[in-house]
Amino acid sequence: MLEIIDKSYIDEFVGMAGATPFLEAIDLFEKSVNGYISESKNFFAKKMYEESAKEMHKIKGAASSIGLKRIMRDAKTNELEVLDKRENADIDAMIANFKSSISEDIIVLRRYVLTKQK
Repeated sequence: MLEIIDKSYIDEFVGMAGATPFLEAIDLFEKSVNGYISESKNFFAKKMYEESAKEMHKIKGAASSIGLKRIMRDAKTNELEVLDKRENADIDAMIANFKSSISEDIIVLRRYVLTKQK
């Protein structure tokens, strides 16, 4: 089974900075990711495929900063699919699956970080 979160990265971050800054980073990711998704879809609708893919790349980077491994992998896959298939990419299915994974993975991540909080 593929890992959802990068526990060693999270442990190191929380060990150095504490759980509160990490939880704040999760909040920032949640606020930002919906904007990236919306922009990606908007660019796609305008046939601006490179820009759409760049928004997916931003998600990959943001997910990386908080240890969301599955989201990083999915964002990279989506980014490459948009660039490769262009108008034939199924952006609606991609985004629906992505949003579901993001919601699930953030719950897993928060629970994990809270277990590290002392």
